[in-house]
Amino acid sequence: MLHALLAAGAGRRFPGQVALGLLFDPDAARVAHDAGVGASLEMVVGKAVRCFDGRLSDAPLRARFKVLALSDGVVPPQEATTDGDPALHENVRVWGSHTGLGFNPLVLQIVADRLAQPEGQWQPYRPAGVSGWLNQALTHAAVPI
Repeated sequence: MLHALLAAGAGRRFPGQVALGLLFDPDAARVAHDAGVGASLEMVVGKAVRCFDGRLSDAPLRARFKVLALSDGVVPPQEATTDGDPALHENVRVWGSHTGLGFNPLVLQIVADRLAQPEGQWQPYRPAGVSGWLNQALTHAAVPI
């Protein structure tokens, strides 16, 4: 993506005042997940935002992208799961980056839900409420773990 940003002229409009941050575009992420690893996509990502001086930033980027991975690359999903007796453990898919799991509100809600179960009365995790709906909406069940 950095190559596409530079090719599109990122940084020319505000020389010496450019910051590269996290590009958060849930719609683009959903399209990439639906297309799968290896797919080539032409799409628009990002949006113009107000800069510190009130001017609009660069326009959204229209470019061709190739889906290289469906995770942040720290730990592949198939390596972050546990096989075996489902009565002894479960794998719960959570939207977010590997490095952010320690403070991800969805993760904290799931851990709290698991810890609140009475001892000896384990039940599988069932997403509930707004946080459960949000996690289900943001995770892609069709992607194999």
